[in-house]
Amino acid sequence: MILVGILFLVPTLASIVLRIPEVQTYMVNRITGHFSERIKSTISVGRVEYTFFNKLVLSDLLIKDQNSDTLLWSSRISAGILRLDIAGKNIRLGRVDIERPVIAFITDTTGLMNLTWYLDMLKNPLDTVKKESLRFFVNRITINDGRFALLNRKGPPGKALLDFRNLHLSDLNADVKNLRVRGDSTVLEINDVRFGESKGFHVRSMKSDLTLARKEILFGDLFMNLDSSIINAEQVLLSGHESEGFRNFNENVRLDIRLEKSLVSASDLRYFLSAAGGLNEAVELSGRISGTVSDLNGRRIRVSFRDHTELSCDFDMSGLPDLKETFIHISIGNLKTNASDLELIRRNGKALNLPDITGKLGNIVFEGSFTGFTTDFVTYGRIETDAGTLKTDISFRPESMGNFRIKGLVSCVNVDLGLLTDNSEMLGKLTMETDVDGNATSTTNISGNLTGKIDSVEVNKYVYRNVSLNGIFTEKTWDGNIKISDRNIRMDMLGMLDFSDELPEFDFTLNLAESNLYRLNFDKNDTTSRLSMLATANFRGNNIDNLFGEIRLLNSTIRKYGNKLDLYDFTLKAFNEGGKPALSVKTDYVDADLRGYYKFGEIGLVMKSALSTLLPSRFTKPDPGEGLSSNEFTFSINFKNTDKLNDFFRTGLLLSEKSRVSGSFYGDSLIVLNADARKVVFRKNTFNNLSLKAHYSGSDFIADLRSSSLLVLGRADLKEFRSGFEAGNDKLSFDFGWNDRKNNTSRGAFVSRGSFIPREDGRNGSCLLIDIDSTDIITSKNTWTVRKSSIVVDSGSTKIKRFIVSSGVHSFFADGTISSNPADTFRLLVNRIDLSPLNNHPNPGSNNGKEPMALNIKGVVDGNAVISGALKDPLIQSDISIDGFSILSGDYGDVSVRSRWNSVRKVADLSASNNLNGKRNFDVSGFYDPGNKQFMIDGIASNLPVDALNPLLSFFASGIRGTVSGKVKVNGTPGELYLTGAIMPENTSLRIDYLQTRYSINDSIRFDRRGIRFRNTRITDEKGNNAILSGAVYHKSFKDFTVDLTINMDKDACLVLNTRQSDNELFYGTAYASGVTTIKSGPNSLSFDISAKTGKGTSFFIPLNTGMSVSESSFVSFINHDSAMMAKERSHQEAAVKPGKSSLELSFDLDVTPDAEVQLLIDPKAGDVIRGKGAGKLNISLNKNGDFRIYGDYIIEEGDYLFTLKNILNKKFEVEKGGKITFSGDIENSEIDLTAK
Repeated sequence: MILVGILFLVPTLASIVLRIPEVQTYMVNRITGHFSERIKSTISVGRVEYTFFNKLVLSDLLIKDQNSDTLLWSSRISAGILRLDIAGKNIRLGRVDIERPVIAFITDTTGLMNLTWYLDMLKNPLDTVKKESLRFFVNRITINDGRFALLNRKGPPGKALLDFRNLHLSDLNADVKNLRVRGDSTVLEINDVRFGESKGFHVRSMKSDLTLARKEILFGDLFMNLDSSIINAEQVLLSGHESEGFRNFNENVRLDIRLEKSLVSASDLRYFLSAAGGLNEAVELSGRISGTVSDLNGRRIRVSFRDHTELSCDFDMSGLPDLKETFIHISIGNLKTNASDLELIRRNGKALNLPDITGKLGNIVFEGSFTGFTTDFVTYGRIETDAGTLKTDISFRPESMGNFRIKGLVSCVNVDLGLLTDNSEMLGKLTMETDVDGNATSTTNISGNLTGKIDSVEVNKYVYRNVSLNGIFTEKTWDGNIKISDRNIRMDMLGMLDFSDELPEFDFTLNLAESNLYRLNFDKNDTTSRLSMLATANFRGNNIDNLFGEIRLLNSTIRKYGNKLDLYDFTLKAFNEGGKPALSVKTDYVDADLRGYYKFGEIGLVMKSALSTLLPSRFTKPDPGEGLSSNEFTFSINFKNTDKLNDFFRTGLLLSEKSRVSGSFYGDSLIVLNADARKVVFRKNTFNNLSLKAHYSGSDFIADLRSSSLLVLGRADLKEFRSGFEAGNDKLSFDFGWNDRKNNTSRGAFVSRGSFIPREDGRNGSCLLIDIDSTDIITSKNTWTVRKSSIVVDSGSTKIKRFIVSSGVHSFFADGTISSNPADTFRLLVNRIDLSPLNNHPNPGSNNGKEPMALNIKGVVDGNAVISGALKDPLIQSDISIDGFSILSGDYGDVSVRSRWNSVRKVADLSASNNLNGKRNFDVSGFYDPGNKQFMIDGIASNLPVDALNPLLSFFASGIRGTVSGKVKVNGTPGELYLTGAIMPENTSLRIDYLQTRYSINDSIRFDRRGIRFRNTRITDEKGNNAILSGAVYHKSFKDFTVDLTINMDKDACLVLNTRQSDNELFYGTAYASGVTTIKSGPNSLSFDISAKTGKGTSFFIPLNTGMSVSESSFVSFINHDSAMMAKERSHQEAAVKPGKSSLELSFDLDVTPDAEVQLLIDPKAGDVIRGKGAGKLNISLNKNGDFRIYGDYIIEEGDYLFTLKNILNKKFEVEKGGKITFSGDIENSEIDLTAK
């Protein structure tokens, strides 16, 4: 107000003294001196100049405060006066320029700000008359090169980089328009403000509409351009306290900040928040912030960062500016980000340390809340990612320096473990809920208790359910219980898993009560595959090479293809003995011991090195590394009872007890192997008293095998069999021989030598030349001569030069090249060669664990064949005849097969026919197109025997006999052939094995791509009753046969069951019925679904007790003839032994009529039988687990009961009408309610 008085007073005086500057200065100094004495401070003006055109200039204006500190100083202030009405209190200035001002607002140690003190001094407390307020207007104000200080000498300095208790602004430049003062309110338009703070904070430009009142400061339409930020605000309102005004700012001053979309950089924000230090990122920010600093609220806050990060939230913070003591509640409506944005964040030039899986999460979306202090809070929410969803309700609380207590619930839904671990083939999605109570010192150092349940987790394409967890964990250890209660696996594991060191450690007990390996997708070839075991483990290591400790299996059982293998005691132990490693395996079948240093993973490298030494032209020496010196050990393997082991795995190998293999292994310099066995059988080849010795010494390899006899394919017995093999210096030799010295009926020797020679075509590398010496093989019937020949083996071809074996009229000749080159041909000539020895060769392939199908081939073959490109798309030209040909037990007489190359059509013409007892049963003609790899063949059948179908359909039928006639076509590629056409069976019949019913077919059958079709085909049972067959026998290129057949017996009662007790001891008999029978099969499964009504001639038997006599149980109560009381008793004896698990399922819905006789066998051995006729509806079922069940009620109309007592008394009783038998599942829990007279 002093400045205003001066502006009013000086022009008046100046006009009196004719505007002399010295006079003006003198008069102003007198006035300012008066004010200085009044306020006990200093107000001075160095020079005053009032010029024409109403312009006032003040030089060196100085105003000090109560402590003689500078409040305001300016080197020059000039102002244009537009109106000066002191009486009317209306002053209007034009342009005001303030040069190099220095302004300091200082709060002294008493808490009094100098500006406040000054304004209070100007008040007149005696003037209580309300007067009209001053109206003051300035068109424009400019400030050039000013400085401003805000100091607070009371209390400690602030902690932020920008300290509002010690604020120094320099280079202050401002351009203000339309300043209006009326009463206690000031309004102005800030056109531009620029300044820099001493710590480095800069405002490059600022624009706003500013309103200043006694208790309110309002910035409207605020725009600020900082070093790296751009702030836009609809308003920034500061409202002072009713009585204290702007004192105690944090507690009393209310804020109302309405931010429009602004760019806020951490490099600017760091001056206000230390947490932003080191960052160099910027975000887009908008929303409303209100309340006091100590009780701050945020609503509709929107934050966006880079390309994919967005935040939408509300917050309430109580306790600022001390962040550690601030209670925070943040409600996050939507937080979205991803790794590509987070990876760009840098603090002090370093990227954030993100977990490896962050990049696999894709877009991360969080919705939830944060409540509490920064050191003690609860977070609740839902996190959605491309890898699944996570829900949290967790509290974090400090326990000690750097240690946080974590407690609460964590759940996840459909978390893709395969994506997170880069192992989608093995792992799928996880859904679980856990309760965590633990501690954390960092994101990678967490420990505590965990209890929870995994609702579902996919492993190996199977979804496990009901998995419970209860234990203690760290980021790399687990000590507790894992339990699985799934329909296909029941498992309980208790113990410790520790992955904290380089070699993991394990100490646990595992009880695998049951597991279905087929359903769990560990064995997809066998529906019966099961595993159960009790395992204990205490070891460290992650492979057999570094294993140390013991693994033990007890009472374990493996099931495959209906077979069972029991492992009562299996122990694998790795330990030290005499300062060296040792390995021991003890089982029920085999024991093995190893002593010395071993690395099994490097044995392959040793073998390659040995081969490169023996045959350097063929094998390249590998880089040895450390592998060649890591293996120095001796070993022994003792075979005990291996029959069960070999039968179970169907190895085709049988070893006698006490068979032994031993040897030693010393890098690549010495390998010794010795084996002895009393008997060895492998695929119908039997060695007796076998001895094998093999020795590798670094430059050569020698192996010698001897056996007292070798029975080849169960036919030829070779006495004193011997075989030898040697290799070294690029040369090989192989020989074997035998000699029956006792009978002098069989002897022979075979000698061959090999060497590596340069390729004939001049290409780099070598090929193997094998020379075969001529020899004679003498048997009891013939002498076979093997002619001298040679074989050249190259990487892609094998060339055989005139290999001939002959004996009289019998001969075999082979010559040519076997390769994938169509120009290479291989020729075969056979004369009078018997095919039956082929039956002794096993059919390759496991056949899904079943015994290979017996081909039963017979015949004598003559002919020739030329094969081109034998290894790829072979083309065969042949002329072959077989006398007395038989296959799959079907006889076809003399058969001829021919193929010829048609050079015009570029196809191979094919033909085949037979002659059985003067009749031609089949005639086949067609061609094979090698260009398109297509067969096009026509076949005509005439009274063709169908016996060969027996082994193909043996999974549900047998006794197939009869003949068929018709026409068919075979088309397709060699791997996908299909049959079309139709045939007419002639007296053809088959037996359904499980039902023991035989049906005859004399109606047409059709073939299509998928299988054999029956379309309302008429069939008859053994009594001539008719039924209709519909459905199909499906196949995939004549493999993987399945059936889906329906037999409809609506018109006649047809035979549907014809079994004896030997077929099924739980339910058997003869049943004639009308209704529907469905037969279906799948991989290793067969099901019968019968819904029928009994007819005449039906008689079936239900044993009520398969293994007890009548003296051990009571089913019937006897009463006096006059008694009306009927007693009912239930039997409670041990259940009969159930049949084992199988692939068969039966569901028999039977409507029993009085035409059928039912016999309940109480004690079949003694003849204790209830026989009756009546009516009822019964459901009879048998599942794959062998569980046999009967449900329903049977009401007896007439019958009798033969009672026996301890095989002494036999008495026949008549059963009264109305007796009732109730079946409720288990046959031995049946209720019998009847009266016997």
